Amino acid sequence: AVQHALATELCRRRLFRQPQLRLLAPPGLPLSELVAPDCHQIDEQALHETLEPLACPDSRLALLSLGFCGKCVTTATSQLIARMGALESLTLTGAYRLTDGCVAAICGARGAALRSLKISGNQQLTAAFVASIASECDSLERLALEDLIYLPGEAAAPIGRLTQLQSLSFRGTRLLVSSSMLAAVGGSAHCLEALDLGGCTVLSADAVATAAEACPRLRELSLDGVENLTDGALGRIAAARRGALSSLSLRKCVQLSDGAIEGLAAACGGVLAHLSLNNVPALGDACLVALKEHCADSLESLDLSWCRAVSDNGVGALVDAAPRLQRLTVWGCSQLTNRFYEGHSREHLRVVGRSI
Repeated sequence: AVQHALATELCRRRLFRQPQLRLLAPPGLPLSELVAPDCHQIDEQALHETLEPLACPDSRLALLSLGFCGKCVTTATSQLIARMGALESLTLTGAYRLTDGCVAAICGARGAALRSLKISGNQQLTAAFVASIASECDSLERLALEDLIYLPGEAAAPIGRLTQLQSLSFRGTRLLVSSSMLAAVGGSAHCLEALDLGGCTVLSADAVATAAEACPRLRELSLDGVENLTDGALGRIAAARRGALSSLSLRKCVQLSDGAIEGLAAACGGVLAHLSLNNVPALGDACLVALKEHCADSLESLDLSWCRAVSDNGVGALVDAAPRLQRLTVWGCSQLTNRFYEGHSREHLRVVGRSI
């Protein structure tokens, strides 16, 4: 945990370079985890020298997480990763140099032991890499294939062969089509707890609702930018996950109305903790009244950014009634005034995006 916090802070300050990497992963130290959230200042040689001592059958490294690693993760790096004998969790974000062959090599060598895999930010991966994951990584519990903007829409279907997924994300996979998404979800529907379809803009409302209805354990759902989502589809989701959905993101679901959120609040009352309604333009105080009535005791974070029809009175009444609410985001809500900001009773509430 200390190593994670130190690496995160160094990256935040843009101070994570070769010397800092060597300090966090000195030669001879039997690391079990290596987390580097931002590797954009690390070159190929430095990363290779760091990982090479860990690339052996008796290595203890179980978790490797490299963020913004496109500059330093190459074919040679993937060969080192494939030799890490204890690896169970692998995250490579911004890995734009990865090829289908690189992923196939990792999955072929370590796939049976992997429990968590995340790959994002790549424009050259094809359906072949998805097939490698589906055929070799049958013990995966968490899978995220994100921001793969040119991945063919039908490529996700083989993921349906995986039957133990508890978390699945296709965030930013813009071309993903409904039939492929449903096939991918189907294999693990019985145990899936978190599903992220944010940015999958061509999915149909019916397919999204069908996926939610097929997952009896689903607790977290992100539908950011799924612009085809309708009031009726959200109503189906709320009915299917009544009393179970704890986190829901509906950012830029532009067709939704107050009525849809009222139904959601009634179905998920007492459970819904995190809700984003960012940039859902038709929403007004009516949905806030419903949230106050049904979800005030459970809400911990709420995003109302760019909901221009909500008022001081509506937001204030909800905030005053929600004792667990810790964070309220209101970017673009310039209609809110000091009547709300200085009038609500929640002294320790963090309000993000307040107009100056």
